[in-house]
Amino acid sequence: MKKKNFVIAGVGFGDILPLIESIVELDQSLNFLGFVDDNKNKKINFKNYKILGSWKFLKNRNIYVFNTVAKDYLSRLKAYRKLKSYGCKFLNIIHPSINTDYSKIGIGVCIFNNVFIGTNVSIGSQTIIHSFSSIGHDVSIGKNCFIAPGAKILGGVKIKDNVFIGANAVCLPRSEINSRSTIGAGTTVTGIIKPGSTVFSGLGKKIN
Repeated sequence: MKKKNFVIAGVGFGDILPLIESIVELDQSLNFLGFVDDNKNKKINFKNYKILGSWKFLKNRNIYVFNTVAKDYLSRLKAYRKLKSYGCKFLNIIHPSINTDYSKIGIGVCIFNNVFIGTNVSIGSQTIIHSFSSIGHDVSIGKNCFIAPGAKILGGVKIKDNVFIGANAVCLPRSEINSRSTIGAGTTVTGIIKPGSTVFSGLGKKIN
């Protein structure tokens, strides 16, 4: 069986390693080569895995990549576009325990362990959902979003592209978070959050 070689772009998101190791252990078709990073000050190895070089290492190679660069949408989007310009192919990193049979999942999505995914869920490309989060039924999550640990996205919520949801935030049923918004840790969201908003605490207090 020919294995699918893949690398991780960026070394700043160490949480990804236990997830990768769990996936590779169960899926013998995957071969993790190491990391690529454009930061010239990075060491040769990262937690016993090789740093293979800059992102140019991927150019014209038959290697899949997962983008872990930054949690803010602008940095991640910039990284995605650069990797795509090198002709990179993206793959999903989803913990084996996660049932996505009733969901629509984009490309380059990461879902950690202990995440509940309800029925009729849509998750856009390049989105990361961290451990102990819960995604209710009929939820729509856009592209290039980051859902931090413990977030609760309840039924019927709509999250547009480039949104950050902080740890333990709660999005109440049928609320809507528009693009480029940041939801602070522990925040409860209800109603409609306008594009480019930053909200935190209580019932989504807006700060800009």
